[in-house]
Amino acid sequence: MGAYKSDYFWYVPVTKPKSMRKRILFLLVLFASLLESFAGPVAKKYVSFLTENGMLFFVRPMHMPKCDGNETKYGMTFDITYLSGDEDSVSFTTTIVTAKPIKLDSVNIRSEQLNVQKATDLIYSEPYKGCYVSRMRFYIKWEEWKKLYQERHPYIIDFGTQLRYAFKSRQWKKKCEIMNGIIGTIEINKRQK
Repeated sequence: MGAYKSDYFWYVPVTKPKSMRKRILFLLVLFASLLESFAGPVAKKYVSFLTENGMLFFVRPMHMPKCDGNETKYGMTFDITYLSGDEDSVSFTTTIVTAKPIKLDSVNIRSEQLNVQKATDLIYSEPYKGCYVSRMRFYIKWEEWKKLYQERHPYIIDFGTQLRYAFKSRQWKKKCEIMNGIIGTIEINKRQK
């Protein structure tokens, strides 16, 4: 039974309470799904939980493409860990695949505002399907990490002179939005301590 028209007025039937509850429930579900879709891109990229030493934020693994002229055919995969506490540093854990084993003692991170060199800790390097998989970790300061994602252009990560990695320009804006969302969440958490 829908609305019908007489000569002068539109008549709309009165809705029953059950159908009104269904409409309200539908609107609540729609509103909740919209909220989730707006929070989705950032919320799906990290995990956080409370530990004895503070709040731990783990940014899920990302892929950074290789630059031309590398001694590898593959990009680099890395994840980021931040633990709120006395040490205000961010841990980058990287996985690199190369044709032969390489000794990588340091990493250089370059951007428009930043040029830092850090020592790397080798976690492991082992053969896998005709290549070598190396897993390393390095630390940068919290303020340096924030600066990396305030740049207009992607930063570059160099491991010695053999390996160079950088995000593609077309990926950079989206990566910045996601990482700045995570950085904002961490800063809110730091203020609440």
